[in-house]
Amino acid sequence: MSQTGSAGSAASVKGGIAGAALRILGFTAAFGFVGLMFAPALMSDNAALRVAMNSALLLGAGALYFSLGAGKGEDDCKADFTRARAKAAIHDVTPVNRVYSRSRAALGALLGVSPFIILGVIVAATAQPYTYTLQDLPGWLSAYTRQPDVGRALEYYNREIITPLTDWLRIGVRFAILPFVYLIASLGDAASLALDRISPLLMLPLPACYAIGYLTGPARYEKTRRFIESVKSKPRMRLKKKAREQRRRKDERNQLI
Repeated sequence: MSQTGSAGSAASVKGGIAGAALRILGFTAAFGFVGLMFAPALMSDNAALRVAMNSALLLGAGALYFSLGAGKGEDDCKADFTRARAKAAIHDVTPVNRVYSRSRAALGALLGVSPFIILGVIVAATAQPYTYTLQDLPGWLSAYTRQPDVGRALEYYNREIITPLTDWLRIGVRFAILPFVYLIASLGDAASLALDRISPLLMLPLPACYAIGYLTGPARYEKTRRFIESVKSKPRMRLKKKAREQRRRKDERNQLI
């Protein structure tokens, strides 16, 4: 019996952490796709519009993460209450394995965004100041490159350029923080480098909103439970009131007799 309970508790812990992690990972990816879909509006040349649009997106995403965490916390509290009531009904005094856990929710949220954080740490550690990269030569210049005076001057364009690993990893990092990227897009290379340096920190606010929302789960469940109890008690109160009125009328008739 003890081993079964221990195995169930371990499965509950793993399931709670994995569920939160997958939820955060999925919504982080969805958040990136939304940023790509609305890129024309979010990258507006109008600074005021760009700030307003990206700020609205970040606030909306934060509210969504908070709501997700709050809903999950409420569901976990409901599961704990149901289990405790079931054990009490059969007079089972063994401790209830709690589903609601603040630490598991926080750990799950952190694990969910950890793939992007790892990429961000690598980019932050390896990012270098941005330098100008020569573009490809137009096709009509190929005939002139055969002339020694022109060809030698253009040999620099024919060098093989290998894209460093940091540039590839930066794509994944910026996918997760697109609104921040759009906000600083017009501020130059120095701002882009600063963004690379702090990118791991910019991935934390939204998962934090999920964890904070989860903390409100007990209060939300208690409020919901009281509301349900009040709704259930109204018919009983009406029946009691009706019974009292009937007794009062009967007593009045008996007094008249």
